[in-house]
Amino acid sequence: MFANNQVDAVNAALKGWKRNDQELPGNAPKELRAWVAQHKVIPNWIDMDAARRGFKFVTDNAVVMYSIVGFGELFESLADPLLARAVYQANFDLVNDPGMRLARTLGATWTALDDGNLDPKGALVPVTVKLRLVHSAARHSILAGGAWSNERDHWPISQRLELEELLLLTSWTVDKMAKLGVKVTKADADDVNEAGRLFGYMLGIKKEYLPTNADQARQVITDVQRHYQQPSPEGTYFSAMMTREYGRKLLFPDACNFAMGFSRILLDPGEADMLAIPKSPVWEWLLSTGAPLVFGPAQQALAAFEPLQVLHQQLFGFALNIFTEYANNWRSQELQLPTGMHGPATAPPPPPKASLWCEIPTGSSESGSN
Repeated sequence: MFANNQVDAVNAALKGWKRNDQELPGNAPKELRAWVAQHKVIPNWIDMDAARRGFKFVTDNAVVMYSIVGFGELFESLADPLLARAVYQANFDLVNDPGMRLARTLGATWTALDDGNLDPKGALVPVTVKLRLVHSAARHSILAGGAWSNERDHWPISQRLELEELLLLTSWTVDKMAKLGVKVTKADADDVNEAGRLFGYMLGIKKEYLPTNADQARQVITDVQRHYQQPSPEGTYFSAMMTREYGRKLLFPDACNFAMGFSRILLDPGEADMLAIPKSPVWEWLLSTGAPLVFGPAQQALAAFEPLQVLHQQLFGFALNIFTEYANNWRSQELQLPTGMHGPATAPPPPPKASLWCEIPTGSSESGSN
C-alpha cells in the first residue's frame, strides 16, 4: 500500500470503521478489503471460552491492570532497543508526543480487550486491523534502515516485535499485579494468555510463536529480557519524555516523582537503571507499601459482588475516555497510517540530563504535546 501510494485511501476507509459488524466502505482499496475479510476468520485452535474469560478478567481488574500498563508496561517495552528505535525512527505521531502514545495505547487496548469486544457492536476487528497497520508502518522504518533483516536475524520482525508487545501487555502485566496486592490464579493467567492468543492472531502473529499457556509466556518474556534488553539512547529519551508528560498531566504536586517511583516499583531494578529512570525513594516506599493496601481489598470487594464489577467497568470506561482525551490534548485518537514518513532518523537522540527528567529533555521538541 505504501509502494502504490494508497495510504490516503486506506486512512479514509479506516476512519469510519468502528464495529465488527461494519463493512469497509466501497471505495476502500480491494487489497485491504480482501485482507480484512481473511482477518475476520477466527481459527479453531483458539479456545473461545477461555478467551472470553480472559477478556472478562481484564475488565474486572481494569484499574489495577491499566495502572500497570501506564506506569510499567509502556516503560518496560522501551528497554528493548529495537522496539524503542522502531518508534523513534518511524518519525511520525509518537515521536516527541508521549501524550498521544499514552492515549492511543490505553484507549485502543481497552476498546479491543473489553469483554464485549467479540459482539457485533464490539471493536476487536477494527482496532486490531488498525493497530497492525500502524505497527507495520513503524517496523518499515527499521527494515529500511537496516537495523533488522528477516534473513540475517532468522525470523520476521513482525513476529519478533508484535509478540514482545503482546506478552508485555498481557502476561507481564498480569504477573505484576501481585506487586500491587492483587492475587492472580494460574487459571486466570492462562485465560488472559488465551485472550492474548486471539488478540495476537488478529495482530498477525503466527500460531507457532504464540505461547499456549502463561508459563510459556513467562519463559518468552524471560528470554527477551535476557537476550534483547540493553540501554539505548532512544529508550532513555522516551522514558524521560513520558515521565515529564506524567508530571505535566497529573495535576498534583510532585507528580513527576510519583511517576518515576511508580515505574521503579513495577520494573525490575536493573531495567529501571537501564532506562536511567531516577530514583524516587519516598514515592517508591509509599507506593510499594500503600498500593497493596488499596488495590488488594478493592479487587476482593469487586470479586465478591457482581454488581460492583459491572459498575466498575462502566465507570472505568467513562473515566478512561476522558483521561485519554485529556492526555492527547483533545485531539483525534483515530489510528491512522503516517502520510509523511521521512525514513530512519539520521542520529539517535542525545541523552536527557538527570535534572531535566521532570522538565523538557535535551533535544526534544514540543510538537503536538502542549
